[in-house]
Amino acid sequence: NEIILSENIEPLPEKAKPARASTDVGDISWFVPTGGLTVSAFGHGLPIHSWPVVASTGTSIGTKALVVAAKVLSATAIDLYANSDLLDEVKSDWIESRGDAPFRTLIPAEQNAPTSIK
Repeated sequence: NEIILSENIEPLPEKAKPARASTDVGDISWFVPTGGLTVSAFGHGLPIHSWPVVASTGTSIGTKALVVAAKVLSATAIDLYANSDLLDEVKSDWIESRGDAPFRTLIPAEQNAPTSIK
């Protein structure tokens, strides 16, 4: 039986695995706790940086994934605002996982922000 879409709900890992991707949230995560999630937005087994994945985002599956992600993020924010102990736990975990390593941006000090994007 060929899997078209995964219907599995994966359990949360005991300890988060390091990401194997790049993102612009990296610098922000040194100053505030951040989080993310993955939702099924394209067919099972497709390579992520490909035209079928891009095309999927404009279809009903992409829209459904967007709605699911928005609901999860919103519900998480509500839980954190409503439960100060949970928020304190998140902050403590963030401080522990960040450790004592100093923040060093990879952007050179002399680098100016672009004035336009062409």
